[in-house]
Amino acid sequence: MFTIIARWTIAHGREAAARTALIRLAKQVRAREPGTLLYLVFVPDMKELSLPTASPLEVVFVEGYKSKRAFLAHLNGPVFTQFKAKHQGLFLSTTVTGRDGEPVESPFVLVQNLRRLGGFVRGAGV
Repeated sequence: MFTIIARWTIAHGREAAARTALIRLAKQVRAREPGTLLYLVFVPDMKELSLPTASPLEVVFVEGYKSKRAFLAHLNGPVFTQFKAKHQGLFLSTTVTGRDGEPVESPFVLVQNLRRLGGFVRGAGV
Protein backbone atom coordinates (compact mmCIF):
# COMPACT_ATOMS: atom_id res chain seq x y z
CA MET A 1 0.00 0.00 0.00
CA PHE A 2 1.24 3.51 -0.85
CA THR A 3 0.52 5.54 2.30
CA ILE A 4 0.83 9.22 3.18
CA ILE A 5 -0.11 11.62 5.92
CA ALA A 6 -0.78 15.25 5.14
CA ARG A 7 -1.56 18.27 7.28
CA TRP A 8 -3.52 21.31 6.22
CA THR A 9 -4.59 24.42 8.12
CA ILE A 10 -8.11 25.80 7.90
CA ALA A 11 -8.31 29.56 7.34
CA HIS A 12 -9.52 31.34 10.50
CA GLY A 13 -13.27 31.87 10.43
CA ARG A 14 -13.81 29.21 7.75
CA GLU A 15 -13.97 26.19 10.08
CA ALA A 16 -17.60 25.15 9.50
CA ALA A 17 -17.41 25.47 5.71
CA ALA A 18 -14.07 23.64 5.59
CA ARG A 19 -15.29 20.75 7.71
CA THR A 20 -18.44 20.38 5.59
CA ALA A 21 -16.34 20.41 2.41
CA LEU A 22 -13.89 17.84 3.83
CA ILE A 23 -16.69 15.45 4.80
CA ARG A 24 -18.06 15.72 1.25
CA LEU A 25 -14.58 15.18 -0.20
CA ALA A 26 -14.10 11.94 1.75
CA LYS A 27 -17.48 10.65 0.53
CA GLN A 28 -16.63 11.46 -3.09
CA VAL A 29 -13.21 9.81 -2.85
CA ARG A 30 -14.84 6.66 -1.46
CA ALA A 31 -17.48 6.57 -4.20
CA ARG A 32 -15.29 7.43 -7.19
CA GLU A 33 -11.74 6.26 -6.48
CA PRO A 34 -11.51 2.47 -6.10
CA GLY A 35 -7.71 2.64 -5.90
CA THR A 36 -8.00 4.60 -2.65
CA LEU A 37 -7.99 1.96 0.09
CA LEU A 38 -7.83 4.25 3.13
CA TYR A 39 -8.88 7.89 3.32
CA LEU A 40 -9.28 9.34 6.79
CA VAL A 41 -9.69 13.01 7.60
CA PHE A 42 -9.14 14.12 11.21
CA VAL A 43 -9.41 17.36 13.16
CA PRO A 44 -8.14 17.69 16.74
CA ASP A 45 -10.49 16.76 19.56
CA MET A 46 -10.09 19.93 21.60
CA LYS A 47 -11.83 18.30 24.58
CA GLU A 48 -8.95 15.83 24.93
CA LEU A 49 -5.36 16.55 25.91
CA SER A 50 -2.85 16.76 23.07
CA LEU A 51 0.85 17.41 23.55
CA PRO A 52 1.86 19.79 22.23
CA THR A 53 -1.51 21.53 22.27
CA ALA A 54 -3.14 21.08 18.88
CA SER A 55 -4.55 23.89 16.79
CA PRO A 56 -8.31 23.64 16.23
CA LEU A 57 -7.58 24.73 12.64
CA GLU A 58 -5.44 21.70 11.82
CA VAL A 59 -6.60 18.93 9.49
CA VAL A 60 -4.75 15.60 9.32
CA PHE A 61 -5.20 13.20 6.42
CA VAL A 62 -4.15 9.55 6.60
CA GLU A 63 -4.36 8.02 3.15
CA GLY A 64 -3.59 4.62 1.70
CA TYR A 65 -3.61 3.75 -1.98
CA LYS A 66 -3.35 0.52 -3.93
CA SER A 67 -0.19 1.91 -5.58
CA LYS A 68 1.67 5.12 -6.26
CA ARG A 69 -0.22 5.25 -9.56
CA ALA A 70 -3.53 5.23 -7.62
CA PHE A 71 -2.23 8.06 -5.41
CA LEU A 72 -1.31 10.13 -8.47
CA ALA A 73 -4.73 9.36 -9.97
CA HIS A 74 -6.30 10.80 -6.80
CA LEU A 75 -4.02 13.83 -6.72
CA ASN A 76 -4.58 14.69 -10.39
CA GLY A 77 -8.10 13.29 -10.74
CA PRO A 78 -11.39 15.15 -10.96
CA VAL A 79 -12.49 14.71 -7.32
CA PHE A 80 -9.42 16.31 -5.76
CA THR A 81 -8.71 18.90 -8.46
CA GLN A 82 -12.33 20.10 -8.40
CA PHE A 83 -12.24 20.19 -4.60
CA LYS A 84 -9.10 22.37 -4.65
CA ALA A 85 -10.53 24.68 -7.30
CA LYS A 86 -13.77 25.19 -5.39
CA HIS A 87 -12.50 25.21 -1.78
CA GLN A 88 -8.89 26.47 -1.90
CA GLY A 89 -9.90 29.63 -0.02
CA LEU A 90 -11.00 27.62 3.01
CA PHE A 91 -7.40 26.63 3.77
CA LEU A 92 -4.09 28.37 4.23
CA SER A 93 -1.86 27.59 1.32
CA THR A 94 1.72 27.83 0.23
CA THR A 95 3.37 28.09 -3.15
CA VAL A 96 5.50 25.14 -4.21
CA THR A 97 7.36 24.40 -7.42
CA GLY A 98 5.54 21.97 -9.70
CA ARG A 99 7.16 19.25 -11.79
CA ASP A 100 7.33 21.66 -14.71
CA GLY A 101 9.13 24.25 -12.59
CA GLU A 102 6.08 26.51 -12.42
CA PRO A 103 4.69 27.74 -9.08
CA VAL A 104 1.65 25.86 -7.79
CA GLU A 105 -0.54 26.96 -4.89
CA SER A 106 -1.04 24.07 -2.47
CA PRO A 107 -2.98 23.59 0.77
CA PHE A 108 -0.39 21.07 1.95
CA VAL A 109 1.59 22.19 4.96
CA LEU A 110 3.17 18.79 5.46
CA VAL A 111 3.18 15.65 3.36
CA GLN A 112 5.02 12.50 4.40
CA ASN A 113 5.24 9.24 2.52
CA LEU A 114 5.15 6.32 4.93
CA ARG A 115 6.39 2.72 4.82
CA ARG A 116 4.40 0.31 6.97
CA LEU A 117 6.34 -1.68 9.54
CA GLY A 118 3.30 -3.43 10.98
CA GLY A 119 -0.27 -2.91 12.07
CA PHE A 120 -3.70 -3.36 10.51
CA VAL A 121 -6.93 -1.68 9.50
CA ARG A 122 -9.93 -3.14 11.30
CA GLY A 123 -13.55 -2.78 10.08
CA ALA A 124 -14.70 0.71 9.11
CA GLY A 125 -15.96 3.05 11.77
CA VAL A 126 -16.63 6.72 12.17
